[in-house]
Amino acid sequence: MKARSASFLGRCALALMLSAGSVGHALDLAAEVHRCDDCHGPSGHANVLPVNGRIAGQNEDYLVYILKEYRAGHLAGVNAAAMTYCVRQLSDDDIRMLSHYYAHLQ
Repeated sequence: MKARSASFLGRCALALMLSAGSVGHALDLAAEVHRCDDCHGPSGHANVLPVNGRIAGQNEDYLVYILKEYRAGHLAGVNAAAMTYCVRQLSDDDIRMLSHYYAHLQ
């Protein structure tokens, strides 16, 4: 499973690199996925802290929406401050790529 998701991450990074024309930016996406692992687990199943919620297999449009809401500071709750901090520097493209990545994990 880990090899499959690493391969998928590589394809996402390549797609971002080709669309954005920036190798550095594509490598930053890999770092963002790793940062998500800290709370949501390496597979996105919230096996690190179940209260953080499963993001693997979620609807892609929902993930885009909710990440933008966190980035804008529109959400409150137990994890809102941490999520806002984690996504505040993400561009719309970063959010779309992360959402695509996690939506396609099983």
